[in-house]
Amino acid sequence: IIDEFNNLNFHKSYNLSKKLDEKQLNEDILKILTISSFKIQNYQDTIKYGLKLYESKKLENDLQLLNILGISHSINKDYEKGNIFFEKYLLIEKTNISVKYNLALNYYEQKKYLNAEKILSEFISKKIEFKDVNLIYGIIHSELKNFDKAITIFENLLKKNKNLAEVFFNLGIIYQKINNFDLSIKYFNKAIKEDNTNCFFFNSLGVSQQ
Repeated sequence: IIDEFNNLNFHKSYNLSKKLDEKQLNEDILKILTISSFKIQNYQDTIKYGLKLYESKKLENDLQLLNILGISHSINKDYEKGNIFFEKYLLIEKTNISVKYNLALNYYEQKKYLNAEKILSEFISKKIEFKDVNLIYGIIHSELKNFDKAITIFENLLKKNKNLAEVFFNLGIIYQKINNFDLSIKYFNKAIKEDNTNCFFFNSLGVSQQ
């Protein structure tokens, strides 16, 4: 089992570990099961075995385990539990950009927009380019009804890349919210031109055209 795990054969290390009975699941095997489950995207088992490790108290401050449990709960849309592990991680290691971003996304999914904005504003102030930070930051300000600021954020994104369907779409949403339907139609059409497979773009265009 250990050899397969060390050779990054995660499916094999997972399958071999699953054949063991409960009494054989020592700390090392639980680690292998947790990480192997995560690597093969079996998040239910990641949580099952990861929590066994976490609740044993021996690894409750292990950063890898906290991150894995945070991500796995979040993928399963249990954002509240995901937050617990991300927040604990950041109490120990405050500088991990990926964990901060994932926590901000969880807050966003929970509609805790002020919490998410607080985290992402640090990215913006330090000019940290990471994944879709600027896009999410703009959407959050739109949700907070800070429309002028959101428009500025999206327009700055378009200066860097003129063909961003999601940015056009979110500009359309803002102008729809403030009843400027001509501009909302303009931006929904631009979004559709970039991506004509997204039904949300067409549905939103239809609303503005009514």
